[in-house]
Amino acid sequence: MLVELDPDQELPDAIYLASLDHAVMPEEIAFRDVLVFHRDCLNGGLDQAIFNRENTEQALAPVLGAYRSMGLSTVASLIDEASILWRSEGDLDELTDRYVQFTYGGNNDRPDAVERAVVRYAQLHEPAFTSIVTAVKRGDFKTFDFGGFG
Repeated sequence: MLVELDPDQELPDAIYLASLDHAVMPEEIAFRDVLVFHRDCLNGGLDQAIFNRENTEQALAPVLGAYRSMGLSTVASLIDEASILWRSEGDLDELTDRYVQFTYGGNNDRPDAVERAVVRYAQLHEPAFTSIVTAVKRGDFKTFDFGGFG
């Protein structure tokens, strides 16, 4: 299933949603952590993504490790820099712009660089993704109703 994905296409929501509740193996957890942080960042900026991690039981360190394991060390360093600035209540707009610039290269029509890396990572480690793949095949994941918004 994962080897058939095209890294230049958007990741199917079913795979993302299944990862939220069914990530078990370390590779699946890294996959989930990057996707959750990434989508938080694209929806609310680095401020929101870091806030969601720092103000919960979910620490930022595993996210940074997950980005690095997927070959996204530059992005991990940017997130780490943003985290330090966030704790000192600094403005993260410039760093969010850099994150988005890395992600899309200034062109929102271009495939998402972070999701491409996540898909390639999953393809390289597909045997470790049995929990997520099984959940997708069974349709065993929560969907969200945004009440007409989204």
